[in-house]
Amino acid sequence: MILIFFACIQSIDKEADEFWDNPLNDHDGDGLTEQDGDCDDRNNEILGPTMWYVDDDNDGYGDPSQGVLECFSVLQNADSEVIYVANSLDCNDGDSTIFPNNAQYEDDELCVVDRDGDGYGDAIPDVSADAGHDCDDSNPLVYPGYNNEQGTLCILDSDGDGFGQVNAPQPYDSGTDCDDSNEEIYPNQRELCDLVDNSCSGVVDDALSIDAPTWYADADGDGFGSIDYPLSACPDAEGNGPAGYVSGFTDCNDTDGLIHPYLEGIDGGVELCDSEGRDENCDGVSNDPSALDATVWYQDADSDGYGSVFINQRQCDQPSGYVEDNTDCNDSEPNSHPNNSEQCD
Repeated sequence: MILIFFACIQSIDKEADEFWDNPLNDHDGDGLTEQDGDCDDRNNEILGPTMWYVDDDNDGYGDPSQGVLECFSVLQNADSEVIYVANSLDCNDGDSTIFPNNAQYEDDELCVVDRDGDGYGDAIPDVSADAGHDCDDSNPLVYPGYNNEQGTLCILDSDGDGFGQVNAPQPYDSGTDCDDSNEEIYPNQRELCDLVDNSCSGVVDDALSIDAPTWYADADGDGFGSIDYPLSACPDAEGNGPAGYVSGFTDCNDTDGLIHPYLEGIDGGVELCDSEGRDENCDGVSNDPSALDATVWYQDADSDGYGSVFINQRQCDQPSGYVEDNTDCNDSEPNSHPNNSEQCD
């Protein structure tokens, strides 16, 4: 049996080039037809095949070594599990934390490792990445500028005083700490008299040391200084002051080495009777009773020229009412003295 079907065919009032899937027509008006390579002829923002890059770590940045020139829709249909992006800026597509501008304080184009999250990338990365400016990417408290140094140095501060080691190894910047093993030694620290350069000034125990004693000039070299010429300075290793200076200031005449306070075993310092009125022992009195050559004078109460041995005093100059003689046996009777004629009475 032969069956024959009859049907009516409705006519369509369109030209062939009006159908959207006509490969010869530019439906979206972007200048390309499907036959010319338009990837989506219904979207004028999508043109022909472009470079797409695999983004294995899904950080939004593609691997420059895995690029393909194709329509994105074709790539999606081929393997929906592979992620493609339009850029090739990822320096490490195996780590989603490494991509351009991932460190807050680095240049935008740098693709760095910032393991400690301080906003600076590792200066010597051990993986594929750009070199940043962090000299210690394992410590979030070590990064450029986080210290007491001037500028934005990234330093090696072993003693934690805020100043970096001088001549530090790479990748550290060289700091100004002259002893990075001692937290009490750093630039502008108070200088002490301890035979150490506490302030990193290049001078050990300088005149600005807060505990520097005062020394006094000893111009005559007698071991006693003048209060008129003080000098602050640290002692040397043997405890001595600067050359020409001593610790005391009791010399009343620093131009004569024999004039100074008396001290056993040292020449000078002995008061002598002299017409110049010098104070040889610097006790504030010249020609005083302690003078080595002072005379013992004896009271001559009866003014007979003979003194009593019982009342005397040492003086350089003869006191009134005193004589050098002490042979008067009765100092209340002027006619009673040696060399007087004996009378019967």
